[in-house]
Amino acid sequence: MRAAAIAALTAVSLTAHATAADDVVSVDLGWFMNTGGGNIYYDGGFAPWVSSSLSGFGSGSTTHTVTGIDVGGILSSLGYGTLSGITVTDTGANTYGLLSPGADIDLLTLTGVDPDAAITYDYHGPNLLHRIEPSWSLKWRVADLDSFSGAQVWDWTYVSLGRQGALTATFLEPQQLEEYAPFLYVSEAGAIESFRISINAIVPAPGVLSVLGAAALLPRRRRRVPRR
Repeated sequence: MRAAAIAALTAVSLTAHATAADDVVSVDLGWFMNTGGGNIYYDGGFAPWVSSSLSGFGSGSTTHTVTGIDVGGILSSLGYGTLSGITVTDTGANTYGLLSPGADIDLLTLTGVDPDAAITYDYHGPNLLHRIEPSWSLKWRVADLDSFSGAQVWDWTYVSLGRQGALTATFLEPQQLEEYAPFLYVSEAGAIESFRISINAIVPAPGVLSVLGAAALLPRRRRRVPRR
């Protein structure tokens, strides 16, 4: 009976991160703005995990200011062990019009994650181009971002957010920090256009946590390892 209970609780612990009852916590990383020359303006509470540099990404890319964010470090500092998604949002404080669509995201690259991870992309905002764009097309667009100024109709190297528009990348299988160390590179090649970034973490539901706690308290049967 005890062995069966332990087996059942172990099964719960292995699947707890994927239950429908889990909570998704959104962490607002703050306000970002390229000020040129590899420098950024940052207003937020995670400065130790934020950096900037002059970098180039992608074929044909020129060197531009790129912001680096240690997503794994931030989540670990908060006690969260799972990354489920990232959202970039226009602040609503930019210049808007036909020639100035607000924050233009010219780079959105995650390293330190499963290279085969399935990610869905969604856009919410006033930019009609992205509103009618399916998730697979947004995925292609994000893959082509190269840190170089875009927003021309003949290329794909941009996601023009528009006033308070938002682009969200969601992992179908959340990334466990025990296995991965996610790091985000993001760029708005044009200076003075601002945007916000938030990251989503999964927190197991209280009921799951209590079950896992009970599992930790139960005695476990030792497994004998044969000698060689």
